[in-house]
Amino acid sequence: MSQYPPQPPYSQPSYPPPQPPYPPQALPYGYGYTAPNARPASVIVMSIIGIIFAAMRILCTPLGLVPFFTPMPPNPVIDTFRNDPMLLGFLVIAGVLTCGLGVVLLIGCIGSLLLKRWARKLLVGYAIAQIAVEVISAVIQLAVAMPKVSAALGSGPQASQAIGGMIGGTVGGLVALVIPILLLFFMTRPHVIAAFESAASR
Repeated sequence: MSQYPPQPPYSQPSYPPPQPPYPPQALPYGYGYTAPNARPASVIVMSIIGIIFAAMRILCTPLGLVPFFTPMPPNPVIDTFRNDPMLLGFLVIAGVLTCGLGVVLLIGCIGSLLLKRWARKLLVGYAIAQIAVEVISAVIQLAVAMPKVSAALGSGPQASQAIGGMIGGTVGGLVALVIPILLLFFMTRPHVIAAFESAASR
């Protein structure tokens, strides 16, 4: 009887079959990346508010000066300012400073949306200057302008109404200090400074 020659042992295949070594795949560009200089929310909000506030200052301040330099019906308050060179000069200087600071605020807010380093410094300087102008204006209004207007009008309902309007305007100017105070606060926060510096170093 013939015998089959011995067969070599068959190895069992392994599953899964071994894979050849592939080089590591590169991740898509930008995968898992977070920009270190992303704009803080406070910068975005304050910049938008600042742009609106600046536009109002630039447009409305010259219109507020028009009655003092154009023919108008008799008005005791306006006439008092017209006839007093000191009060009229104060009014003009305050108006020019307000418009100029409005332009500075507008430029600074637009630059801060782009995280320009100079824009943050500009807004800090604007805030300090605006606070000083508003405080000085309020002091002059209460200590100089109101007594002169009161003396010119005497006593009566018209005088009370005029003084009340001037007090309201002064209080409104002081309330407007909220914006420069908030700008000064947020633009000096460490994380805001870091965001501007990071953008500048790119």
